[in-house]
Amino acid sequence: VNELYKRMSWNFRARFIIIAEIHVNVSLQQLATKIFEEIWMYYSIMNILLVISVTHFKVNDTIKDIVLYTWFPYTSQTHCDKLHSAVLIDRWTSKGEFVLKANLFPDKVPKNFQGCKSNINSYFYPPAVMEMSHGVYTGFEINYLAAIFQKLNLTAVYNIIPYKRISQVKKFLDTIHQLEPSSSDIAIGLLPFGVSDVSFAESTIPYADIKITWYVPCPVQASRWRSVYEIFSLPVWLCFCFFAILAVISTWLLAKYARHHHVGESANYMTIICCIYNLWAIITGVSVPEKPISSSLRIFFIAWVWFSVAMTTVYQTFFVAFLVNPGFERSITTLNELIESKIEYGFTDDLMRTHFPEPIYDIIKKNHKICSSMFKCLERIIRHNDFATVSNTFHAEYFKTRLSFHNIHIPLCTLQDDIIRYSISTYMAKGNPLLNIFNKMIRYLFEAGLFQKWRNDFMAHIRLGGQPIESDDANLEGISENYLNNEYSSYSLSHLQVVFYLLLFGNAFSVLAFLGELLYYRTWVIKIPANAGYRPQDKICSHQREFDHSN
Repeated sequence: VNELYKRMSWNFRARFIIIAEIHVNVSLQQLATKIFEEIWMYYSIMNILLVISVTHFKVNDTIKDIVLYTWFPYTSQTHCDKLHSAVLIDRWTSKGEFVLKANLFPDKVPKNFQGCKSNINSYFYPPAVMEMSHGVYTGFEINYLAAIFQKLNLTAVYNIIPYKRISQVKKFLDTIHQLEPSSSDIAIGLLPFGVSDVSFAESTIPYADIKITWYVPCPVQASRWRSVYEIFSLPVWLCFCFFAILAVISTWLLAKYARHHHVGESANYMTIICCIYNLWAIITGVSVPEKPISSSLRIFFIAWVWFSVAMTTVYQTFFVAFLVNPGFERSITTLNELIESKIEYGFTDDLMRTHFPEPIYDIIKKNHKICSSMFKCLERIIRHNDFATVSNTFHAEYFKTRLSFHNIHIPLCTLQDDIIRYSISTYMAKGNPLLNIFNKMIRYLFEAGLFQKWRNDFMAHIRLGGQPIESDDANLEGISENYLNNEYSSYSLSHLQVVFYLLLFGNAFSVLAFLGELLYYRTWVIKIPANAGYRPQDKICSHQREFDHSN
């Protein structure tokens, strides 16, 4: 048995048969009880059958009988998982048959555990394990155990380790190491499923998932001014400007060409300034004062109109969209981007003792800040938006629930990749008779959605009651919502301030241009003699001539 026990293939729940032959006058039940005690204490074997060959010597005759013993746990509240006495399950007679014809390997785990006690080993880890009062505990995993214990008629005895400033992995291992062999002890505390370093314990099937990830500042709202000119990329703007300049020159040359070949053409297209006026009017959707006359210029004019319609339609569509929601600045999505951003980062000192898989964490550990709790780290992120931290999704979800109680609807942003992802399970000593029935009931609870219900109930209690857990030292007073709501919103002055600023700038520029023209006219044009043959109306576009005639 010692050699088999050391192998990796050792199965505590296999069917074991021990054969013994007795030639002396001893109590078979006491012998079987002693053997079962040794097997259960050192090897945690419960599904066992002891076959004893007994020889009876009589006058001129020898009779051999075979008796079969086993044992049953949880037969009373007094003994529970401790062996009380061996039970004779059947007897093989010399006639070649069993006397009782009983099942030699019956199911030894009852449906009612007679109120037997089971030690629950854990550590203080809100909101999974919390203390309401002295000796009374609650929490996500405590609730799940309470439901199973009530169904099985088990009594919970809590052994909760006080809070220590050690790494999370060390807490996991210390909790699991408290499991006594050959007992019904249980270990909980968001323990990861399938820890390979533990050879004396085994886990139930997982019932929840936890991710440890980086929480970083969310991207700030982009400037509406930047959104106006970032509708098109820089190459598109350069191409547009190039074609606009090319169109002005082409219009002017086509008008000159028509006049040179004695084709009548409007004076409104004979100067560069007038061509700029006309083409800019088309871009902004304003009608020109006079249509071109020559066929070549008309064809080019129509092509420019269609080009301007296409460009302005696309621009106006995105322009209105960006006025309402200009989007966000570039977010931090990778660990390298976090390092390059030069923002401060930190976490609790227990994570400092945790081994991270990537070499870059050696740099992070040298430059990180220490937070008194993970909730303080998360508070700094949403309050100042200049910090990053490491936390698990379970506590981050609790923190967001507390924010909603204070009417603070600020998201928590993460990197794209998680640091660690693991499933939560309950640990028991190898050979624990409760494992199979726990797995069965966990499946029932999971399929019924009770794990999610308990989690939601806890979050709802925090959301409605606002009572923080004991380790939550975050101060959420005075935090403002400094992010853009993506939901429906009506137009306001803040959305249209870009439009009004542009209108104000355009009006101011127009007034200055008008005053400049008046000053130029009074200073230079009036001083030219009338007989010099210079006529100002020949140098101005029809826009200005119409204005002068109207006056």
